[in-house]
Amino acid sequence: KSSGPISMDYIAGNAVRFRQKPTVWPPADATVSAKLIGDTECKAPPQEAFSPHGLSVLERRSGIRLAIVNHAERESVELFDVLGKGANLRLEWRGCALLPPDTAANDVTLHSDGRLFISNYAPSTHDFRGVKALIAGLRGEVTGDVMEWSPKTGWRHLPNTEGAMPNGLVVDEAHNRLFVAELGKQRVVEFELGRDGSTTRRAEFA
Repeated sequence: KSSGPISMDYIAGNAVRFRQKPTVWPPADATVSAKLIGDTECKAPPQEAFSPHGLSVLERRSGIRLAIVNHAERESVELFDVLGKGANLRLEWRGCALLPPDTAANDVTLHSDGRLFISNYAPSTHDFRGVKALIAGLRGEVTGDVMEWSPKTGWRHLPNTEGAMPNGLVVDEAHNRLFVAELGKQRVVEFELGRDGSTTRRAEFA
């Protein structure tokens, strides 16, 4: 459960100036929104105990939303609004979605309707269960699935998305498609997200 900050690089054209990496979280004085949008029991932002992993950025009319997987004291997806620009960029914490027991997020992707999706990689990444899942996943065995969170209903496991170490994922809102990288089988799987909550496996790309 090692910790680490969120840092920012300045990009000018095709050049990235790696020498300057200001920390944007945790800040000296954490900015917390008066109106939180995550789970009601998630009331305080991560500070020093923060272990960021996968992240997703969503551009909206009202601004930029950022979701980051956290593996530190709590297994969660932390939600931020991006404020300011350039050297004045900062994050405002908006809450978090606490993961259920026996789940561990790898990557996250945001939907404009407020939902988020995670690749539930394994039952844990902090103990022997994680090692067992890694061995099983390399054999092509199921270790996890894809999960969906919404502000109204919380978490649910998406049907038919079980896989061997689900990793990166992205949602195509225009076509109601979800693409998931299945590390254990070295392939990308395409799912259709039904309006009735169903998930249909459409194609596999090795």
